[in-house]
Formats: sequence, C-alpha cells, structure tokens
Amino acid sequence: RYYEAHTSIWHNIFDRRTSMASCTVCLSIDMHNEVHILQFHA
Repeated sequence: RYYEAHTSIWHNIFDRRTSMASCTVCLSIDMHNEVHILQFHA
C-alpha cells in the first residue's frame, strides 16, 4: 500500500524509469517515515 501510493506520486511527475529510481532512493532514506514522504512530495 505504502509503496504504491508513493510511486503513484512520482509517476504523475516523471516517466516510469525516473520515478522508480527516485522512489527507490527516497524509500531507502525515509522508508520509516510515511508522513514525511507524502508531505515532501505533495
């Protein structure tokens, strides 16, 4: 659920390859802080 919600935000901005790469980096840094991720990319 969390991963899908996060990637959907990136997919609205970047192409799939870029969004997946960016999401992987973001998750590796803040995978424990869902609220921060959603606010950061809102």
